[in-house]
Amino acid sequence: MNRFLNKHYLIKVLLIVSIFTVAVVGFRVLNELSGDFLGKVSTALKSVIYPFSIALILSFIVEPLANIIDKKTFLNRTLSIMSAIFLGIIGVVGILSFTIAFIIIQLDNIISVLLNTLNDSTEEYLLEQVETFVNSWSTSINTEELFKQLQSGNLKLSDMGGFLSTAFTAVINFTSSLSHILFTVVLTPVFMYFLIRDRSNIFTSMVSLFPKTWKPHIRALGEDSHGVIKGYFMGHGLVMLFITVFFLVSYALMAIVIPNFTLFHAVLFAVIMGLFSILPYLGVWISMAMPVVMLTTLHLEHGENTSIYLIGIALIFILNIVEEIIESSLIQPNVFSKHVHIHPLAVLSSFIFFGGVFGLVGFILAVPIAGIIKATYQHFKYGANPKPTP
Repeated sequence: MNRFLNKHYLIKVLLIVSIFTVAVVGFRVLNELSGDFLGKVSTALKSVIYPFSIALILSFIVEPLANIIDKKTFLNRTLSIMSAIFLGIIGVVGILSFTIAFIIIQLDNIISVLLNTLNDSTEEYLLEQVETFVNSWSTSINTEELFKQLQSGNLKLSDMGGFLSTAFTAVINFTSSLSHILFTVVLTPVFMYFLIRDRSNIFTSMVSLFPKTWKPHIRALGEDSHGVIKGYFMGHGLVMLFITVFFLVSYALMAIVIPNFTLFHAVLFAVIMGLFSILPYLGVWISMAMPVVMLTTLHLEHGENTSIYLIGIALIFILNIVEEIIESSLIQPNVFSKHVHIHPLAVLSSFIFFGGVFGLVGFILAVPIAGIIKATYQHFKYGANPKPTP
């Protein structure tokens, strides 16, 4: 207790609080003086951080493949990396294309079955609802009134300007979102190539920017951080394997009792759910759409009396909930705490915190960030004996 009432300790705490307060006030004032400048800087940084973060994640997955190609073939290092990235892109695009195509085909079958079961009065009712929706939407943007005024010659310049301004803003927002996506798609393979080829050189260049007395500590922190990230992906690979095996066994048992739900479907859906689990928590629920849509199609095709397919859909939801409980409470915390060496409670807290701050990217990188923070804290708290700088 006396330590906290010590004069030097209180001065140190007061100094830290003062620096923090001045920094917050300074950022506030700077934001008011610069207008939207900081917002534009933030948007520009996100345009770089997002593809870099994705490339950083994928580089740890693609690099082992590049090493295999480099050792087993006559290709040099550059061509090996480019080949591994190309194969990775083909794999991702292939999986996404197959998944989307499968869902679209099943939804088309569902719509066809539903249309065949509709009578004339139901079709007329649906058409009336669509017409009502279109009319209400048209009224909300005053397009009908605009055209009437245009035909009568009573159109005001302010009305036309407001309509054009709204349309122009919508086009600008769409173009901005599309360009952001295109930049991410283009820059991610480029970043990934340099991260795989020149990771050690990039790190050495970054270390050289610091004072000589800091270099051993920065180098040690870099090695610890690299180990944390590698441990995270090893742990996540085990989690993906657990998810695949869990759903493979579950769906194989369902294939025994559900007609037209074969072992092939069980293997296919289980593998896709395991791959999609690279998105923590969300991936399994997204990939669950495939078996649900398929069983819905089978139910509609074989008549309303085939309740076995509805039972199958209910089982899929129950299995997802059970798997999510096991994964989040047992598998992920224990696997990540073993490979990243942080407490399971810290793992769960990092998902919530970094996911809320940085969105999807923060959700994916939550565990590596928490591991790096822990490694940095331990390094400066307990000290280290890094190798001296040559």
